[in-house]
Amino acid sequence: MKTSDSRPSDSVGGEIDYETPNQFLKRHNYVRDLGCFSQHHQLRSALTKRGFVVRQVEKFDESSVWSVVLRPGEVAEGREPNVIRHEVSEALHELGQRCRSRDVMAMARGSRLVAAFIWEGGGKPGRLLFSDQGWKCIKPYEDWPY
Repeated sequence: MKTSDSRPSDSVGGEIDYETPNQFLKRHNYVRDLGCFSQHHQLRSALTKRGFVVRQVEKFDESSVWSVVLRPGEVAEGREPNVIRHEVSEALHELGQRCRSRDVMAMARGSRLVAAFIWEGGGKPGRLLFSDQGWKCIKPYEDWPY
């Protein structure tokens, strides 16, 4: 009989492969430490659930003004400004921010859509860029050398 330090085996007789918690989280595309950019990611996931493809989320440092660059994705009338305003307003409502659709400015710029709004609350000024390979953080403005 083996001691307690033996590892369990599968039905074939080999040892079971274990993965660390970090490997599990990485396999499921879960971002653990978002730091000061957690609201950027929350906004992206709320808009992604509504069918948009989010390319950029930015918070300006002058005030609580946010800007989102997106593509229509699965939204049929995604290029209509009223539809964009409504969907962004509903996504903010899901996140606990009361924002009327008339307070969201929306416009089409080429194949991309831009929405700007005021989101009171935390969040550090900065920009997150999203692509198919993942996300990239542009440093907050006060850390820029120029």
